[in-house]
Amino acid sequence: VIEGQGVCFDMITFLEFQDVIKNRINKLVNVLKEVEQHLIELFNKIEVDERKWLGETAENVEKETKTSQDEIDRLLKEFGL
Repeated sequence: VIEGQGVCFDMITFLEFQDVIKNRINKLVNVLKEVEQHLIELFNKIEVDERKWLGETAENVEKETKTSQDEIDRLLKEFGL
């Protein structure tokens, strides 16, 4: 009987751990969705089109965009960085 209780406690512990991990993953997914939305908004504000997202080098994009360091600092501050 005691051996059976040990197995049950192990299963409950595993399920609790699994629930904690699931919650952390869900939180991470939500944060990544927010980051994605903020990046889309940023790209729209600085008028970066899809071609630049998909293939141009960072140097070319940097030359053509009109982003100030203040805008970048503000965005990083929004994310708590």
